[in-house]
Amino acid sequence: MKEEQNLENGITLVELFNMLFRNIYLIIITIAAITLIGIIYTFQFVHPTYTSSSDIMVQVDKTSGEGTSTNDIDLTSTLRIVQTVAEFVQKDFVIDEVIEDLGLDITASGLRKKLSVNYSSTSLFVTIKYEDEDPMVSQRVVNSLISNAIEIANAEFPVLNNVMIQGGSAKIGVYASPNKTLNVIISFIIGGIVGVGAALLLEFLKTTVRNKKELEALIPNYQVIGVIPLMGNGDKGE
Repeated sequence: MKEEQNLENGITLVELFNMLFRNIYLIIITIAAITLIGIIYTFQFVHPTYTSSSDIMVQVDKTSGEGTSTNDIDLTSTLRIVQTVAEFVQKDFVIDEVIEDLGLDITASGLRKKLSVNYSSTSLFVTIKYEDEDPMVSQRVVNSLISNAIEIANAEFPVLNNVMIQGGSAKIGVYASPNKTLNVIISFIIGGIVGVGAALLLEFLKTTVRNKKELEALIPNYQVIGVIPLMGNGDKGE
């Protein structure tokens, strides 16, 4: 008996739809407001950033029996040292040289947060990317980072001597973020979720009984035997 009452007291899809429809203006206004806030934030307060990139080719030459270098590449040794090169270009002593050369007002850790170094265990290339609000700065940082890394390695680290070659100069940074279209879509979705949630919360907080079924749900031990229609001012009794 209790299970039947619980089923009868449950909300059907039709009732849920009616709840949302009664608050359709609240939902629309909420969606519009949050979407507008997202648009304003994206286009007015978020600063666009630009990314520039270039590659370092890692190459370890084979040596002859006399210890002299040949024109052949020692592929096994090269693949083993790729990760070391990727870690080397992110070291503070390399980044500090870049900051000093370019006169940047940033710390080594701050620059590293904008830096992306990617490599693969099956590739000879290490890709250097830098993201900044100034497209020219992003280009200059990448070029300076690679050139300084190669210079320091050749001068102070014999194991990395003459194993790094810059794979072309970095170009002016291209637009990276924010994704304006995605931000607007996300704002619209959030507005819909908030609007529907607010509408349902408003419905459940209402204490007004709107129909016979709701009244019987409140007093399950009693049965409604009649409903008195609302009389308007224009209705006259006989």
